[in-house]
Amino acid sequence: MSTTTLDRKPVFVFSHPRTASNLFMKIFKSHPDVVQSEYPFLKIFFFGSTESQYDRKGPKMDEARAEFQETSLPKSYHESFNKLEEDIRSAVIDSNLKTPRPPRLVPQLQPKDAEVRISTNPTLLPDDLMLSVSPVFLIRHPALVFPSWYKLSRAAFDADVDDSDFPVEASFKWSRILYDWYLKIWSESSSDPPGTQHRKPAVIDADDTMSDRAALERLCHQLLLDPQHLSFEWQVATTGLLPWLSTIQKSTGVDMSKLSKGIDTQQEFVKWEREFGSHAAQKLLYFVELAIPDYEYLLAQRG
Repeated sequence: MSTTTLDRKPVFVFSHPRTASNLFMKIFKSHPDVVQSEYPFLKIFFFGSTESQYDRKGPKMDEARAEFQETSLPKSYHESFNKLEEDIRSAVIDSNLKTPRPPRLVPQLQPKDAEVRISTNPTLLPDDLMLSVSPVFLIRHPALVFPSWYKLSRAAFDADVDDSDFPVEASFKWSRILYDWYLKIWSESSSDPPGTQHRKPAVIDADDTMSDRAALERLCHQLLLDPQHLSFEWQVATTGLLPWLSTIQKSTGVDMSKLSKGIDTQQEFVKWEREFGSHAAQKLLYFVELAIPDYEYLLAQRG
Protein backbone atom coordinates (compact mmCIF):
# COMPACT_ATOMS: atom_id res chain seq x y z
CA MET A 1 0.00 0.00 0.00
CA SER A 2 1.43 3.39 -0.93
CA THR A 3 2.24 5.93 1.76
CA THR A 4 0.31 8.47 -0.33
CA THR A 5 -3.00 6.86 0.62
CA LEU A 6 -1.94 6.20 4.18
CA ASP A 7 -0.94 9.81 4.79
CA ARG A 8 -4.06 11.40 3.28
CA LYS A 9 -6.08 13.55 5.69
CA PRO A 10 -9.76 14.46 5.53
CA VAL A 11 -10.25 17.73 3.65
CA PHE A 12 -12.26 20.60 5.12
CA VAL A 13 -13.40 23.14 2.52
CA PHE A 14 -13.97 26.60 4.03
CA SER A 15 -16.16 28.38 1.53
CA HIS A 16 -18.19 31.57 1.39
CA PRO A 17 -21.62 31.83 -0.25
CA ARG A 18 -21.36 32.27 -4.05
CA THR A 19 -17.66 31.34 -4.37
CA ALA A 20 -18.43 28.51 -6.82
CA SER A 21 -18.25 25.98 -4.00
CA ASN A 22 -20.95 23.81 -5.57
CA LEU A 23 -18.99 23.74 -8.82
CA PHE A 24 -15.86 22.85 -6.87
CA MET A 25 -17.69 19.97 -5.17
CA LYS A 26 -19.17 18.85 -8.49
CA ILE A 27 -15.72 18.56 -10.07
CA PHE A 28 -14.57 16.32 -7.22
CA LYS A 29 -17.84 14.43 -6.78
CA SER A 30 -17.03 11.40 -8.95
CA HIS A 31 -13.48 11.03 -7.64
CA PRO A 32 -13.18 7.46 -6.27
CA ASP A 33 -11.19 8.61 -3.23
CA VAL A 34 -13.60 11.42 -2.27
CA VAL A 35 -16.68 10.98 -0.07
CA GLN A 36 -18.42 14.31 0.36
CA SER A 37 -20.22 15.60 3.44
CA GLU A 38 -21.63 18.90 2.23
CA TYR A 39 -22.20 21.92 4.48
CA PRO A 40 -22.50 20.03 7.80
CA PHE A 41 -23.34 23.14 9.86
CA LEU A 42 -25.13 25.34 7.32
CA LYS A 43 -28.72 24.51 8.26
CA ILE A 44 -28.03 24.96 11.97
CA PHE A 45 -26.49 28.36 11.33
CA PHE A 46 -29.50 29.56 9.36
CA PHE A 47 -32.46 27.72 10.83
CA GLY A 48 -31.60 26.17 14.21
CA SER A 49 -34.32 27.11 16.70
CA THR A 50 -31.97 27.61 19.66
CA GLU A 51 -28.50 27.68 18.11
CA SER A 52 -29.07 29.75 14.99
CA GLN A 53 -26.58 32.58 14.59
CA TYR A 54 -28.84 34.23 12.07
CA ASP A 55 -30.91 37.21 13.26
CA ARG A 56 -32.89 37.71 10.07
CA LYS A 57 -36.64 37.57 10.64
CA GLY A 58 -39.76 37.63 8.53
CA PRO A 59 -42.38 35.30 7.02
CA LYS A 60 -39.93 33.56 4.67
CA MET A 61 -37.43 32.91 7.45
CA ASP A 62 -40.20 31.67 9.76
CA GLU A 63 -41.39 29.29 7.04
CA ALA A 64 -37.85 28.06 6.33
CA ARG A 65 -37.18 27.46 10.04
CA ALA A 66 -40.46 25.57 10.42
CA GLU A 67 -39.65 23.39 7.42
CA PHE A 68 -36.19 22.68 8.83
CA GLN A 69 -37.67 21.54 12.14
CA GLU A 70 -39.74 18.97 10.25
CA THR A 71 -36.69 17.38 8.62
CA SER A 72 -34.52 14.59 10.03
CA LEU A 73 -31.42 16.78 9.85
CA PRO A 74 -29.39 17.48 13.03
CA LYS A 75 -31.03 20.20 15.13
CA SER A 76 -27.97 21.34 17.09
CA TYR A 77 -24.27 21.87 16.57
CA HIS A 78 -23.57 18.88 18.81
CA GLU A 79 -25.77 16.65 16.66
CA SER A 80 -24.06 18.03 13.56
CA PHE A 81 -20.67 17.17 15.10
CA ASN A 82 -21.87 13.61 15.65
CA LYS A 83 -23.16 13.39 12.07
CA LEU A 84 -19.85 14.69 10.71
CA GLU A 85 -17.94 12.16 12.82
CA GLU A 86 -20.10 9.36 11.48
CA ASP A 87 -19.61 10.57 7.89
CA ILE A 88 -15.83 10.57 8.36
CA ARG A 89 -15.90 7.14 10.00
CA SER A 90 -18.07 5.70 7.22
CA ALA A 91 -15.74 7.10 4.57
CA VAL A 92 -12.73 5.53 6.27
CA ILE A 93 -14.49 2.17 6.69
CA ASP A 94 -15.62 2.21 3.05
CA SER A 95 -12.07 2.91 1.89
CA ASN A 96 -10.70 0.16 4.11
CA LEU A 97 -13.13 -2.35 2.64
CA LYS A 98 -11.91 -1.56 -0.86
CA THR A 99 -8.21 -1.24 0.01
CA PRO A 100 -7.05 -2.97 3.21
CA ARG A 101 -4.63 -0.81 5.18
CA PRO A 102 -3.81 0.13 8.77
CA PRO A 103 -6.64 2.06 10.52
CA ARG A 104 -6.53 5.83 10.08
CA LEU A 105 -7.07 8.17 13.00
CA VAL A 106 -10.56 9.65 12.97
CA PRO A 107 -11.26 12.94 14.80
CA GLN A 108 -13.14 12.19 18.00
CA LEU A 109 -15.92 14.67 18.60
CA GLN A 110 -16.66 15.89 22.09
CA PRO A 111 -19.59 14.36 24.02
CA LYS A 112 -21.62 16.89 25.97
CA ASP A 113 -20.57 15.62 29.40
CA ALA A 114 -16.85 15.36 28.64
CA GLU A 115 -14.17 17.85 29.51
CA VAL A 116 -14.17 20.84 27.18
CA ARG A 117 -11.47 20.56 24.54
CA ILE A 118 -9.05 23.39 23.87
CA SER A 119 -10.12 25.80 21.16
CA THR A 120 -7.88 28.68 20.15
CA ASN A 121 -9.31 28.95 16.65
CA PRO A 122 -12.06 31.45 15.74
CA THR A 123 -14.73 28.82 15.06
CA LEU A 124 -17.02 26.65 17.17
CA LEU A 125 -14.90 23.60 16.32
CA PRO A 126 -12.16 22.31 18.64
CA ASP A 127 -8.52 22.65 17.67
CA ASP A 128 -7.87 18.92 17.42
CA LEU A 129 -10.53 18.59 14.73
CA MET A 130 -9.32 21.67 12.86
CA LEU A 131 -5.73 20.40 12.92
CA SER A 132 -6.67 16.89 11.80
CA VAL A 133 -7.86 18.08 8.38
CA SER A 134 -6.33 19.60 5.26
CA PRO A 135 -7.96 23.06 4.97
CA VAL A 136 -8.96 24.48 1.59
CA PHE A 137 -10.25 28.08 1.37
CA LEU A 138 -12.54 29.05 -1.51
CA ILE A 139 -12.65 32.72 -2.48
CA ARG A 140 -14.00 34.89 -5.30
CA HIS A 141 -13.96 38.54 -6.24
CA PRO A 142 -16.35 40.39 -3.88
CA ALA A 143 -17.94 42.30 -6.78
CA LEU A 144 -19.34 38.98 -7.98
CA VAL A 145 -19.96 37.34 -4.61
CA PHE A 146 -21.89 39.97 -2.66
CA PRO A 147 -24.45 41.04 -5.30
CA SER A 148 -25.10 37.40 -6.13
CA TRP A 149 -25.65 36.54 -2.47
CA TYR A 150 -27.85 39.60 -1.96
CA LYS A 151 -30.03 38.64 -4.93
CA LEU A 152 -30.39 35.08 -3.68
CA SER A 153 -30.93 35.86 0.01
CA ARG A 154 -33.38 38.65 -0.79
CA ALA A 155 -35.53 36.22 -2.75
CA ALA A 156 -35.18 33.35 -0.26
CA PHE A 157 -35.10 35.18 3.09
CA ASP A 158 -36.26 38.76 2.43
CA ALA A 159 -32.68 39.89 3.12
CA ASP A 160 -31.82 43.57 3.11
CA VAL A 161 -28.46 45.33 2.82
CA ASP A 162 -29.32 47.26 6.01
CA ASP A 163 -30.10 44.28 8.23
CA SER A 164 -27.67 43.10 10.89
CA ASP A 165 -26.72 39.88 9.10
CA PHE A 166 -25.57 41.34 5.80
CA PRO A 167 -22.24 42.80 7.04
CA VAL A 168 -21.37 39.32 8.34
CA GLU A 169 -22.17 37.74 4.99
CA ALA A 170 -20.55 40.45 2.85
CA SER A 171 -17.02 39.99 4.12
CA PHE A 172 -13.91 37.86 3.66
CA LYS A 173 -12.63 38.90 7.07
CA TRP A 174 -13.68 35.61 8.66
CA SER A 175 -11.84 33.57 6.03
CA ARG A 176 -8.72 35.64 6.53
CA ILE A 177 -8.84 35.33 10.32
CA LEU A 178 -9.12 31.54 10.09
CA TYR A 179 -6.43 31.33 7.41
CA ASP A 180 -4.05 33.33 9.60
CA TRP A 181 -4.85 31.08 12.56
CA TYR A 182 -3.64 28.10 10.56
CA LEU A 183 -0.46 29.94 9.59
CA LYS A 184 0.22 30.85 13.22
CA ILE A 185 -0.50 27.45 14.73
CA TRP A 186 1.47 25.59 12.08
CA SER A 187 4.50 27.87 12.39
CA GLU A 188 4.45 27.56 16.20
CA SER A 189 4.26 23.77 16.08
CA SER A 190 6.91 23.37 13.40
CA SER A 191 10.33 22.01 14.28
CA ASP A 192 11.90 23.63 11.22
CA PRO A 193 14.68 26.20 11.79
CA PRO A 194 13.81 29.94 11.81
CA GLY A 195 13.36 31.43 8.35
CA THR A 196 11.99 28.20 6.89
CA GLN A 197 8.99 28.53 4.57
CA HIS A 198 6.20 26.82 6.50
CA ARG A 199 3.31 25.04 4.82
CA LYS A 200 0.19 27.05 4.08
CA PRO A 201 -3.48 26.20 3.70
CA ALA A 202 -4.66 25.81 0.12
CA VAL A 203 -6.52 28.76 -1.42
CA ILE A 204 -8.60 28.33 -4.57
CA ASP A 205 -10.18 31.29 -6.33
CA ALA A 206 -13.39 30.71 -8.27
CA ASP A 207 -11.50 31.56 -11.46
CA ASP A 208 -9.14 28.68 -10.65
CA THR A 209 -12.10 26.33 -10.27
CA MET A 210 -13.57 27.46 -13.58
CA SER A 211 -10.55 27.90 -15.83
CA ASP A 212 -7.27 26.74 -14.29
CA ARG A 213 -7.04 22.97 -14.33
CA ALA A 214 -3.36 23.19 -13.44
CA ALA A 215 -4.35 24.86 -10.14
CA LEU A 216 -6.77 22.03 -9.38
CA GLU A 217 -4.12 19.47 -10.27
CA ARG A 218 -1.69 21.13 -7.85
CA LEU A 219 -4.39 21.04 -5.19
CA CYS A 220 -4.93 17.33 -5.83
CA HIS A 221 -1.23 16.65 -5.39
CA GLN A 222 -1.27 18.67 -2.16
CA LEU A 223 -4.23 16.62 -0.91
CA LEU A 224 -2.68 13.35 -2.14
CA LEU A 225 -5.45 12.77 -4.69
CA ASP A 226 -5.12 11.62 -8.30
CA PRO A 227 -6.14 14.58 -10.53
CA GLN A 228 -7.05 12.25 -13.41
CA HIS A 229 -10.36 11.52 -11.69
CA LEU A 230 -11.63 15.12 -11.69
CA SER A 231 -14.77 15.67 -13.79
CA PHE A 232 -15.42 18.78 -15.87
CA GLU A 233 -18.50 17.52 -17.73
CA TRP A 234 -21.74 15.97 -16.42
CA GLN A 235 -25.42 15.44 -17.10
CA VAL A 236 -28.11 18.07 -16.48
CA ALA A 237 -29.80 17.46 -13.13
CA THR A 238 -33.47 16.48 -13.30
CA THR A 239 -34.24 15.89 -9.61
CA GLY A 240 -33.58 17.74 -6.36
CA LEU A 241 -33.67 21.11 -8.12
CA LEU A 242 -33.01 24.14 -5.90
CA PRO A 243 -33.05 27.84 -6.84
CA TRP A 244 -29.58 28.56 -5.40
CA LEU A 245 -28.15 25.65 -7.41
CA SER A 246 -29.97 26.43 -10.65
CA THR A 247 -26.86 27.41 -12.63
CA ILE A 248 -24.91 24.26 -11.92
CA GLN A 249 -27.93 21.95 -12.00
CA LYS A 250 -28.84 23.16 -15.50
CA SER A 251 -25.26 22.93 -16.74
CA THR A 252 -23.35 20.15 -18.48
CA GLY A 253 -19.93 21.55 -17.61
CA VAL A 254 -17.98 24.54 -16.36
CA ASP A 255 -19.49 27.93 -17.30
CA MET A 256 -16.58 30.15 -18.34
CA SER A 257 -18.81 33.26 -18.48
CA LYS A 258 -18.67 33.53 -14.68
CA LEU A 259 -14.98 34.49 -14.54
CA SER A 260 -13.95 37.64 -12.68
CA LYS A 261 -10.96 38.37 -14.92
CA GLY A 262 -11.06 42.02 -16.00
CA ILE A 263 -13.99 42.88 -13.76
CA ASP A 264 -14.57 46.61 -13.24
CA THR A 265 -16.31 47.41 -9.96
CA GLN A 266 -17.67 50.72 -11.23
CA GLN A 267 -19.22 49.03 -14.24
CA GLU A 268 -20.72 46.42 -11.93
CA PHE A 269 -22.08 49.23 -9.76
CA VAL A 270 -24.13 50.50 -12.71
CA LYS A 271 -25.66 47.02 -13.04
CA TRP A 272 -26.46 46.94 -9.33
CA GLU A 273 -28.20 50.32 -9.53
CA ARG A 274 -30.31 49.05 -12.39
CA GLU A 275 -31.23 45.80 -10.64
CA PHE A 276 -31.41 46.74 -6.96
CA GLY A 277 -31.79 50.52 -6.83
CA SER A 278 -29.40 53.28 -5.79
CA HIS A 279 -29.33 52.66 -2.03
CA ALA A 280 -28.66 48.92 -2.26
CA ALA A 281 -26.05 49.51 -4.96
CA GLN A 282 -24.22 52.03 -2.75
CA LYS A 283 -24.20 49.60 0.17
CA LEU A 284 -22.96 46.77 -2.04
CA LEU A 285 -20.17 48.99 -3.34
CA TYR A 286 -19.23 49.87 0.25
CA PHE A 287 -19.01 46.21 1.29
CA VAL A 288 -17.11 45.24 -1.86
CA GLU A 289 -14.49 47.95 -1.36
CA LEU A 290 -14.21 47.02 2.32
CA ALA A 291 -13.61 43.37 1.44
CA ILE A 292 -11.08 43.88 -1.36
CA PRO A 293 -7.98 43.96 0.94
CA ASP A 294 -8.94 40.67 2.60
CA TYR A 295 -9.76 39.10 -0.76
CA GLU A 296 -6.49 40.25 -2.34
CA TYR A 297 -4.55 39.03 0.70
CA LEU A 298 -6.04 35.55 0.35
CA LEU A 299 -5.65 35.64 -3.42
CA ALA A 300 -1.92 36.26 -2.97
CA GLN A 301 -1.63 33.09 -0.88
CA ARG A 302 -2.55 30.77 -3.75
CA GLY A 303 0.04 28.14 -4.52
